[in-house]
Amino acid sequence: MKIFLYLAIILFTLASCKKLYTVQVLNTDSRQGISSLATSSNVINFDIQSQVVKTKLVNNTLTLTYNEAITLLLRSDSLQRAWSVRFDEDFNATELRKFDYYAVNKDGSTTTNYRESNLNNLAIKSKTDTLISNISMTKISFTRTLVFTKTYTGGTDATNEYQYLLSAKDTIGFSAYYVFSSGNSAAYSDKTNLTYIAE
Repeated sequence: MKIFLYLAIILFTLASCKKLYTVQVLNTDSRQGISSLATSSNVINFDIQSQVVKTKLVNNTLTLTYNEAITLLLRSDSLQRAWSVRFDEDFNATELRKFDYYAVNKDGSTTTNYRESNLNNLAIKSKTDTLISNISMTKISFTRTLVFTKTYTGGTDATNEYQYLLSAKDTIGFSAYYVFSSGNSAAYSDKTNLTYIAE
């Protein structure tokens, strides 16, 4: 009889276990519409349009101003349980990786070669709730400015780099995840085009 009792307890324990985090590859092409986005547990969807970097050359100094514009769609229940949501850009596959930069923070201060990743510390442009497939989702949009600069020793080098950037076609990556008291969720990622234009 004790064996049956132990087996019943083990079966009950296994049956009550649930998966905490869902990892999936997302296709968040905004042309598909908001109803096609994933709504599974702890998911983060990206709705990111092509990004633009304004490029300016003055004397021998090249200045690249990236006004980042991001929209995330998160499960409202996961967002309420989370301590924070972390967001990061991956510049490694872009021409921006070659430059030092400063970030303009929420309070107007600047930091050199550091950008805030905690959404709680970013200036949120808008935050709205919506229902998708009867699941409450929160849409968060934010912008921030990153200014990349480099001063060249010769005018020819600066001009060549400027001309090269105006024809460059980059892809920038983004990732985001929830931070819970029990640990971090899986990271979700997406990417989009990065274009350099003359300012």
